[in-house]
Parts: sequence; C-alpha cells; structure tokens
Amino acid sequence: MTIAMISLIAVQMYWINSAFSIKNEELLRTASIGLQAFVLKLEKQENLQAIKNSKELHKNSKDSIFKSSTSNQKFSKNEHNISTETKINESNDIADSYLIALKSQALKKRISYYNIHELIQTEFSKLGIFAPFYWGITDMNNRNIVYTENNEFNEKLRQSILYVQLFPHDIVGSNYRLSVIFPDKQAYIIDSLSIFLLGSAACILLIMGIFSLTVSSLLKQKKLSKMKADFIDNMTHEFQTPLATISLASEALRDQEILESELTRNRFLDAIHQENSRLSKHVDLILQAATLEDKSIPLTLESINIHEILELAIDKQLINILNKGGKINSAFLAKHYMIHGDSHHVFNVFTNLLDNACKFSKDPPDITIKTENTKYDILIHIIDKGIGIKKEDHKKIFDRFYRINTSNRHDVKGFGLGLSYVDSIVTMHKGSVTIQSHANNGSTFSVQLPLEE
Repeated sequence: MTIAMISLIAVQMYWINSAFSIKNEELLRTASIGLQAFVLKLEKQENLQAIKNSKELHKNSKDSIFKSSTSNQKFSKNEHNISTETKINESNDIADSYLIALKSQALKKRISYYNIHELIQTEFSKLGIFAPFYWGITDMNNRNIVYTENNEFNEKLRQSILYVQLFPHDIVGSNYRLSVIFPDKQAYIIDSLSIFLLGSAACILLIMGIFSLTVSSLLKQKKLSKMKADFIDNMTHEFQTPLATISLASEALRDQEILESELTRNRFLDAIHQENSRLSKHVDLILQAATLEDKSIPLTLESINIHEILELAIDKQLINILNKGGKINSAFLAKHYMIHGDSHHVFNVFTNLLDNACKFSKDPPDITIKTENTKYDILIHIIDKGIGIKKEDHKKIFDRFYRINTSNRHDVKGFGLGLSYVDSIVTMHKGSVTIQSHANNGSTFSVQLPLEE
C-alpha cells in the first residue's frame, strides 16, 4: 500500500513537472513570435515616420510643378510633361533620402521616437501573454548592453535566450538585438496552471488522506484485536478460578466426614457463595459492556439523592475494603445533591470506582469520598492512595478492554470494562468524569453531574 501511494504521488509530481516544462516552452515560443511581430511593426512605423516627415516637402514640390505649368505658356506640351515628371521623381527621392538619414542615426536616437515597452506589450497581449517583462538592447560586436529600461537585469538580459534582431531589413544590416526576460516567469506559469495544480494537489491530499485513514484503521484494528485477545485471556482466567474453587468445594462436600463437621461444611459453603457472587459480578459487567456496545442501554430517569446512592455503594464495597484492612471516609459537603438520573446505573458507576480504588491499592486501602457543589453541578471525588496511573494512560483508561500494564496481567482482577462503563453512563447523564493521578501517588476520580432543575 505504501509503495502504491508513493507511486501515485510520484506520477502526480511527474505530470506537474511536465506541465510546467511544456508551459515554459510555450511561453518562450509565443513570446518569440511576439518579438518578430514587434520588429516588423517597428520598421513599419519608422517607414511611416519618414513618409510623414517628407510629406510637406512633397506637397511643396507638387505645387511648384503646377505653378510653373500655368505661368510659363511658352513651353510645349512635351516640355511640360517632362518637367512635371522630373519634379515628382525629385519629391520621391526626398522621402527616400529622409528614410536613409533616419536609419543612419545613432540607435538611441533612432528608437527614441517610440515607446518600445508599449509596442512589445501590445504584441504580447495579442498572443495572450500578460506576464511582466523587461527588455534591453545588446551590441552583438562586444555583447554589451547599450540600452535598457532597468539596469538591475543587465546580466540576465545579456544571457537571455529570448531575443530578436533589430531592424533586420537595413541595407547595411544591424548589429543590435533586443532581448527580453520575464523576472516572475515561474510565478506566472504557476498562476496559469493554478487549476491543474489545485486539482493535482487535491488528488495528492485525497490519496494521502485515504492512506492515513487506512493505516489508522489498521492500527486501531490491530490494537483492538490485541485488547480483545487480552480480554478473552483474562476472562478465561477470571472464570476458571472461581469455577475451580466451586468444583473443589463441591467435591469436598461429598465427603461424609466434612458433612458431619459443621465448621468445615460452612467454610466450604461460604467459599462457594463467594465465588458464585464473583461469577455473577463478572457476568453483570460483561452484560453491561454488551449493552453499551449496542448503544441501546435504557435509562429510567427519576429524581435521586446522590448522597443516598453513595451510601449504598459504600455499604456494598465496605466488606471488601475491611477484609484488606482498609478504611473508607466520607465528606458530603454538597448542599444540593438531587439529580435527575437512573439510580441503578449511577449506583453501578460509584460501585465500579470504589472497586477500582480498592483493587489498585497495594497497602490497606485508604479511600475518601467527597462531594461539593459548583453553580449548576455536583462534584463527587473518589480519592485513593493506591498505585496511581501514569499520565500517558489517563486518556486510555476509559477505552473498552484497556488495562494498565503491570508485571502480571492477572495480579489485578478485572476485564478493562469498568471505567468504559463509567464514562459512558456519566456521559449519558450529561456529565463528565476526569482523573488526577501520578504513578505511585494515588488517584482522584472526579464525577461531575448536573443538578436537578
């Protein structure tokens, strides 16, 4: 896939480079045609200038012919025709002489009669060239710039491949050539190819976007597959342990001696009951996760006292905490504690959080539950002094199946579903859950829920 994407991008870049080269060649070819047209127009205007300046002399010569023909009656008819023809030829000679004199002037004076830039621009415009340009005239004998409109570009004008010979039809011949450069040629070509370039850029971005999405999807699928594999492995372990305990206890109860001993019998029955409760808890958690996966979890909304819910959650987890030699403290400081929610799922939220606080404590658990009010919400903080969570794991812990890495994946019980369930339920109640924690420094989970209106 990577090779295919690189190949497609390489093809696009090749097309862009080819289009740029073709457009550059087209510009030079068209500009050369425009310069040829300019030279012909310049010579034409020079000829017209010569005729215009000699027109008055020609008119005077013509008037003198008619005057002499009417005043001198003694001339014969043939003599009159010869005189008229002679004077007309003389007037034509005057125009030719003026043109020759004009062409023999110095170059600067010769071109000073015309706006060279405007003439070139006119010819370029006819051919669809609107790029800014500069021109200069080079003496071919010594390759020096003898006339330019901008001295800054003299060296570029001397080396320009876009030029034309000036006054090519002079009798003696001209040693001057006019060169043109486009200082912003690349920008002009890019602008003229803007639609093509935008299309190519869009195509490249589309290809890269599709590639990125595909890679991202593959990585997510790989991560999800690994997490599901870990979940199945952990679930197998979590179910095998209580099932094995129940099996052993059941087999032991078949023994007549154990049945006759009330103390021993009750101990095995308690083990069966505890492991059965543990299995039931696992099944409930998996069913909750399955319901969330379908996004069809029903909420029975009612007015509930959050402090009462917290007391029930504490009562449920108190035995586990006391069995580990721990303690749980409460500080219900919130003056407003009524919310609109589903009591069953809100209860499960705090049960899961208290269960995590107990499980992730290496030392005897020391847990505090604190409530307080903001303007429109109630905040419930569950604070523990457990192993803490690294900062890089803060966003991941609410992902389904995610479990924090430990030296042994089975040393802490659970499927990686609890916090995902907590986050989903709190979000469905238009609240939020956040964490403040550092490794080996405990954790604080804060649940924010809107108060009842």
